[in-house]
Amino acid sequence: MINHKTNKTRKTIILILKIIWTIALIYGEWYEFYNSVNKCEWPSIPPLESDLDENRVRFNVLIIADPQLPSIKYSYPKRSLLLRYISLQVIYQFIRKSWRFVIHNTKPDAIVFLGDLLDGGVATTNEKEYEGLVNRFRSTFPIPNTINQTNRVIYLAGNHDLGLKPSINLIDSNLAKQRFIKNWSNNDKLSGLIEWGNHTIIWIDSIGLIEQEKEEEKVVESFIKDLNGPEMLLPKVLFSHIPLWRPEETNCGIERESKRVIKQGKGINYQNEIPEKVTKLVLEKIEPTIIFSGDDHDYCDIIHTLPSKSYANPTLSIHEISVKSFSMGMGILNPGYQLLTLSNPTRYSKLPEEQTTFESSCLLPNQIKIYTKLYLPLFIISLIIIILPSFIEKKSVKKLRQKQARTNGLPIHRKNLSRNKFNFKNKNVLTDSSSENENKSDEETLTNKLISQHSRRSDSMSINLEQLDELNSPTLSYHSPIDSGHEDDSHPSYTRRLTSKRPALPSKHSNNHNRSNGLLSSIFGRRRVNKWTNKSSRSFTSYRILKELWSLSSLIFLIYGIIWFWFWW
Repeated sequence: MINHKTNKTRKTIILILKIIWTIALIYGEWYEFYNSVNKCEWPSIPPLESDLDENRVRFNVLIIADPQLPSIKYSYPKRSLLLRYISLQVIYQFIRKSWRFVIHNTKPDAIVFLGDLLDGGVATTNEKEYEGLVNRFRSTFPIPNTINQTNRVIYLAGNHDLGLKPSINLIDSNLAKQRFIKNWSNNDKLSGLIEWGNHTIIWIDSIGLIEQEKEEEKVVESFIKDLNGPEMLLPKVLFSHIPLWRPEETNCGIERESKRVIKQGKGINYQNEIPEKVTKLVLEKIEPTIIFSGDDHDYCDIIHTLPSKSYANPTLSIHEISVKSFSMGMGILNPGYQLLTLSNPTRYSKLPEEQTTFESSCLLPNQIKIYTKLYLPLFIISLIIIILPSFIEKKSVKKLRQKQARTNGLPIHRKNLSRNKFNFKNKNVLTDSSSENENKSDEETLTNKLISQHSRRSDSMSINLEQLDELNSPTLSYHSPIDSGHEDDSHPSYTRRLTSKRPALPSKHSNNHNRSNGLLSSIFGRRRVNKWTNKSSRSFTSYRILKELWSLSSLIFLIYGIIWFWFWW
């Protein structure tokens, strides 16, 4: 009965753990993302006095920076193959899940990717391998059918897509550019412009802009200098992968995670800023209303100032925002994205004081925190709940067996029993022959009683130790003739035993088990059989723990798998 209650209690505990894990997984893998994305809305637009309609025309642009989709061959080379594979799958799932929530919640009119699309884009020289990476990117970032990919999606090139000379040779650089234009560009160029929502959208090849500083042919600079058409009369939005130059120690704002600022620096295949001279050319020639850049992976919000051609505003302030990486594998706790709303109801009559661009920065959940602050503590608590009771029960059984082994398998009642049957000498010793004969007959009768009782007790002691719970009754005891003396009808305990309740008899299963143990004992010896019995008991405890762990873990993997396939469907 006790074992049945224990098993029922453990099943209830496992059921409660399963419910808790189900809630935790739904919260960590679905609700956290839903809540984070749902809290970030498109920026509100204040009404203008010149508006004839209260509802201003809006054109919404979703900006994604540095997804840098990893690959098993080129990402995290210092990690083991298994750890690398697990890391990649977790990152893929995070990006895909985040993208699905973002694209369904925002429903943008256009999308801009700020470069570094693939982690191994420049390192991959095999065409089929590169096509596989491109297909992986497109399956991770599926574009809705409501968005025309020809003129509503822009892909900028980053240093992980093209490389940066001299870290990469000329042949590989040209190959990387050709592949990028073939798979991502809509105008067969790495720079371009388009009109969205009465705004001119300009994107520049910042990699080429840095490389061409030391070259005679300056393709990107020529593109910038040739921007003289009527579209330049509209408010302009500039997109660049690498941030523009800024003075040393320029503060990036309170939304930045890292304490370090963006400052000029370069290394193998990267450079932190566009050079100062080229930055001045870009700002003076384009005069953008706002600039969005990537590459740094963290948020940064600064203001560029330069002289203005307008007498009303002698100083032109240009806002630049470095957008957070969309991936959890880029060294930041909370990845993010940017929402940009363009609102210019009149085409060419924009007043200088009117604002037509509105932006808001959005954060994604901290996946590492979900793992370490939610799943890991819950996992440790689950292990303790499953393993600790079995360990305590095992210790208790061990102590009970040791105690029973010291008492020959049955509890000894420490009572001061009468030894009158063993004291054959009386104070008044009879000397006649009839008394001696009577004493001898009494001794013989007593000896026969002792022999018969001893044989019955020996049979009872052959019962296996596993039945001790049934036989452990205060009315059943074994009294050693040496320790306690012999009990007869005259002893008070004899009458109490007769009137007390008899212990339950062993079940049929127990009898069969005893017979099998007796047969094994006769072949291998009782000590060895008892040792095997203890091992089987320990094995059963381990089996029960493994069974409960498997039951719980299988549910966890099932729920996680359902969530996984839901976001990849």
